[in-house]
Amino acid sequence: MNAPRLSVIVNNYNYVGYVAQAIESALPQLLPGDELIVVDDGSSDGSRAVIEDFGSHPQVRLHFRDNGGQVQAVCAGVAMAEGDCIALLDADDYYLPGYLDRVRQTWVEDPELDYVFSRAQIVGDGQAGRLMGGALTRMEFPPGVLGPSRYAARLFNEFVSSPTSGVVVRKTLALQVGRMVPALTAIREHWRQDTGAAAGRTRDFSYDGVLARVASMLDAKKHYLAEAGFAYRIHGANRFARMTRLQRYRENQLRRRGMLEAMEAAQLPMAGLSVSGLLNEVRTRRWPLHRRRRLRLHLEYLRALGQVPGSWWSRAGVALSLVGSAVLTLFRSPA
Repeated sequence: MNAPRLSVIVNNYNYVGYVAQAIESALPQLLPGDELIVVDDGSSDGSRAVIEDFGSHPQVRLHFRDNGGQVQAVCAGVAMAEGDCIALLDADDYYLPGYLDRVRQTWVEDPELDYVFSRAQIVGDGQAGRLMGGALTRMEFPPGVLGPSRYAARLFNEFVSSPTSGVVVRKTLALQVGRMVPALTAIREHWRQDTGAAAGRTRDFSYDGVLARVASMLDAKKHYLAEAGFAYRIHGANRFARMTRLQRYRENQLRRRGMLEAMEAAQLPMAGLSVSGLLNEVRTRRWPLHRRRRLRLHLEYLRALGQVPGSWWSRAGVALSLVGSAVLTLFRSPA
């Protein structure tokens, strides 16, 4: 198989100080047939002038739109894209040298892949940097194909991915998120009208959060690259980096319900749940490298058993399998 044509989508909102570096990190890594699409989501900080400086490049396309949130902005870029695969890049991050070449080679070696994601390199220090560094460490997996995670995404919102800038996805999969935009937008507006919740005025979906979970729920074939592919910049506007773990958990559960509603509204094909399917996932998936996260996932699967149809003895079989795997994790794995 030839290397896939890549459409790099840079989404920007008020990152005038960072967006040029993001674009400049991607341009040297483009091959003939690739493109770079910059979507500005209604910035008011002078970003447009910076972005327009790149408009004469033959592989760059620009799209300026009214502010509508990250999901709508990225989906607008996906709709414009002509490549086989979509490489995502937040305007406040940047690619590390050689990253897109590694992605291409991964796809050449396994043309059936749907989703490739890589480890992040933290740029920034302070408490937020340390907290985010710990969160990213818990996201790491053994390199290679990861196996199924449909039940984990659907039942307790597991995030099998890196942040936006480390993700390259088959375009046909990215288009599925586009089908969800009307429902996601309606849910977002409902949150923002909820004056009883302090977070309601700013609560939103993130594109990587939606894409990673929808891809898992649609049984996309995911591959993890252990070598860092992008720089994840920590700064004052990183809302996720400033959340406590409890706040993240509550936000994730709210978004999980919203994503399931949006998938149903978009009529995306969600397979049914069964104990045998859950058992297959537990036995064939790849577990995170971080031991405590693996143990928490075992506990989440045990809790989820009550949501899966099946007899008590078949559920007991899954529970025994999880307990055995947890014991092995506890005694054989590094912390």
